[in-house]
Amino acid sequence: MKLTAMQIAIIERETEAKAIPEDDEVATSLTGQFGDHTFYLDPNGLYVFERSNDEKQGREPVALVKIAEWVDESRTSISPIEPEVKPVIVDLAQ
Repeated sequence: MKLTAMQIAIIERETEAKAIPEDDEVATSLTGQFGDHTFYLDPNGLYVFERSNDEKQGREPVALVKIAEWVDESRTSISPIEPEVKPVIVDLAQ
């Protein structure tokens, strides 16, 4: 899911997660491998936000989904994994 600047700001405010800038060389490479998303990296791996199945009228929930893990402790490359939905839900309809 590609997020708008406003959606990214909401997620940053609610989770303190920082998106990889769209024009960053890393984001371009990740888009080639994983598709058109707004990406988030942390010490545990690579994440995206996807629409949650918990939608209610007037709400736009998105869930954090881990899509790749670091290959080694130096964190220089990642490997795709079976997507793991994490217990982080953000309502973008704010």
